[in-house]
Amino acid sequence: MSKKLLKTTNLSLQDIADQLGFTTKSYFIHTFSVFTGKTPLKYREDSIFS
Repeated sequence: MSKKLLKTTNLSLQDIADQLGFTTKSYFIHTFSVFTGKTPLKYREDSIFS
């Protein structure tokens, strides 16, 4: 779900973290990075140019 939101919306990372139930934006960024190997912003950037 986070990948879809990053690819298809301009929601802030805080808004995405809130929608997905993360307690903090930092924890969302950490968790996303662990599972994907990229930060959410890098993932969003890469998806725009692919």
